[in-house]
Amino acid sequence: KLENYHFNDIAEVLIQTDKETRIHVYNLLGVEKTAKIFSFYENVEDYISELPDEYAADVLEEMDSDDAVYVLNELEEEEKDKLIELLEEDVQEQIKKIDSYDEDLIGSYMSDNFIVLPFTHSITTAMSTVIKKAGDCDNIFTLYIIDENQKYMGVVSLKDLIISRKNDDFANLIMTSFPFFYDDEVMSECIERIKDYGEVSLPVLNRNLELVGVVTSNDIIEVTEDEFEEDYAKFGGLTEEEEIDEPIRMSIRKRIPWLITLLF
Repeated sequence: KLENYHFNDIAEVLIQTDKETRIHVYNLLGVEKTAKIFSFYENVEDYISELPDEYAADVLEEMDSDDAVYVLNELEEEEKDKLIELLEEDVQEQIKKIDSYDEDLIGSYMSDNFIVLPFTHSITTAMSTVIKKAGDCDNIFTLYIIDENQKYMGVVSLKDLIISRKNDDFANLIMTSFPFFYDDEVMSECIERIKDYGEVSLPVLNRNLELVGVVTSNDIIEVTEDEFEEDYAKFGGLTEEEEIDEPIRMSIRKRIPWLITLLF
């Protein structure tokens, strides 16, 4: 029955249950689906800390690297370092790469959840590769193409690949003018450009034109929400320490002395 529900709905229910129930559901669904649930938790650090260290590391490995970085950065430094040590080496490297960017740069938001194909593939080989990798990748609608020097060339849409004939030239499907962004660009300055393209994902390159990740529409939604809350807080006269959704009693305690002073 659980598998008939969206992971967001499961997460909403689990936050209303106790730890034992949550652990039981995680065990029922398995690590891969548990990782999906964790991507929808708000105070995710409260829930990752309920798991045994080994299981928590397994969940992090199944998450997109940018989501895993977010979770780790919400933890105490000691707990963060302990979990990183338990991760597979390639996952550690990806997480450290994303974590090395300042939080306002596109590189800190990029995901490694995408499919890369060499431009030398045939239609048949490309389709076979996509089928093999699709089980481990959510972002399959845009396929990213690299040349013999591992440089970004462009993209191929999954739709174009599906409707092509096996004797067609794969290189003719590549959109070489597809938009991209650099990993050291400031995210807030690029949001409108990213929105204008209306793509599910867009490539992120380093200054050597190597493909280092993708930025997804979900990332843009999160950044936009954060900026909206920050602007709303400033508009409402809140301090940086205050939260939009904090309890009314706490908000009154923080603000009433200033309101009384201003009244006088």
